[in-house]
Amino acid sequence: MGVVDPVQRWNELLEEEQRTTATSHDQPATRLCASLAEEMRARRLTFGGRLLCPFLRPFFLDSRDEARVKDAAETLWILGERVAQAALSDDTLLADLALSPDEIRLARIDPGYATASTAARADAFVLPDSLQFAEYNGESLLLTIKEALTAYRDQTSWQALMRNGMNKDFSWNASAREYGKVYERVRQLRTANHSAPEKVLVS
Repeated sequence: MGVVDPVQRWNELLEEEQRTTATSHDQPATRLCASLAEEMRARRLTFGGRLLCPFLRPFFLDSRDEARVKDAAETLWILGERVAQAALSDDTLLADLALSPDEIRLARIDPGYATASTAARADAFVLPDSLQFAEYNGESLLLTIKEALTAYRDQTSWQALMRNGMNKDFSWNASAREYGKVYERVRQLRTANHSAPEKVLVS
């Protein structure tokens, strides 16, 4: 059996759903969207309460796309670190960053390590020939800190959380497998809906 192109196969599934919807009062595509959202939330494929991918037709990246996104994000991060280090020794540059007085006081606190940003997010639009970055922020770290503080208040749960975390696989391969399970579940629901017998009223 040959390798199936995931993009082509996914498009075929959605086209089948569209044809079914066009000839029926039912809305299977709507059900699929709802099912996909439920499955993603159940598997915690979210960020800040938002689904990582809320669309039935996801944007597929190949290895070349992944490499250029990685290179661009790493370059952006390196530039940000250089600006942060330079601003701490140049008041004019620091003023150009438009930080509040409280933010400046926080920035001048020595955390004990050289890295200014240990966790951040760079939002970008992936285009065929370029990447367009919308923002670079530390929201990822802020959300994680808030969740950690909430969990830390319950020491029993906190200890269990630490044990569970040490046993987890946080690699990209693990995330990819979870995505695969979600989409396979949605595909099975679609198949089940199509194979169910229709009720017909006869007068």
